[in-house]
Amino acid sequence: MGKDVLYEIHEGLRQATHLVILITRAASKSQWVPYEVGYARALGIEVISYITESGLKAPPFLASNNSITNPVGIDKLIQQLTPLPQVLTSPEARTAAIVADLQRLESLSSEALKSSYVWSIATMGSFSITEHDIVKDPYLQPERDTLIKLAGRGCQMQCVISPETRMSWIFDRVRALKSFIGNEEEPALENITWALSQRDESNLLIVSGVSCFLGFKGAHTRGIGVTLRFTDPAMLKSQQDMYKQLFEDLASQTLSKHNIQVPSDATPSERRGYLRMAVKECLTNLLDEHDRGS
Repeated sequence: MGKDVLYEIHEGLRQATHLVILITRAASKSQWVPYEVGYARALGIEVISYITESGLKAPPFLASNNSITNPVGIDKLIQQLTPLPQVLTSPEARTAAIVADLQRLESLSSEALKSSYVWSIATMGSFSITEHDIVKDPYLQPERDTLIKLAGRGCQMQCVISPETRMSWIFDRVRALKSFIGNEEEPALENITWALSQRDESNLLIVSGVSCFLGFKGAHTRGIGVTLRFTDPAMLKSQQDMYKQLFEDLASQTLSKHNIQVPSDATPSERRGYLRMAVKECLTNLLDEHDRGS
């Protein structure tokens, strides 16, 4: 039990920027409080005392720390420690911010880049951007090209797509993505894992260790209307945890729906190949249905 408690304390503090100690009568007698404070200080974490009752004083080992004596102070501290997201209201601003964050990964060494990742959820995703799209909206090209370059250098990417066949413009994107996935000479494909979703998920992009973008579709416009860019570590971790579980579920569903059995001893590269096969089959079926109906 003791090892479990220590592990939880260490892991919690490694992910923290501040430690708030609640000064209560019980805390003054606790053996864990001075241990947590010492460990936090060793990690360079700011320690703050919150005196919960009048008449109480911080113990000597906390005397030199900043202290808060009322709930208003706690509210102000929470506001300071929870940065608001950047609000991006135009496609150009969204793409400029994404490209800037992706370029931070570009500056990594090849070895470091292999342990970095970009995860996304979109209707069709950046790899489906067509030359026609770029002529109309030139800002889209740097996003697509930077992602391909990063994947080609070893950055691990996971892409969830949910093709919306109700949209007339989608089929050009479907053709473009099918062509990209089917290009055996494209080195980026080795580091891109695909999954399909039947749900209209929120638009999401996670750039490892840098940022998270949440996009909201406009009511009457194509594409994303408003995007929120988060850099808060807690927000990044929560989105990463959510995405990991979601992607694994969707990847399994993708393989099952297309009756693809992955051998238990398949390598990650081979599993990516099976998922790519399933997505390519889905795109082919969509195009065939469209052609028959037109």
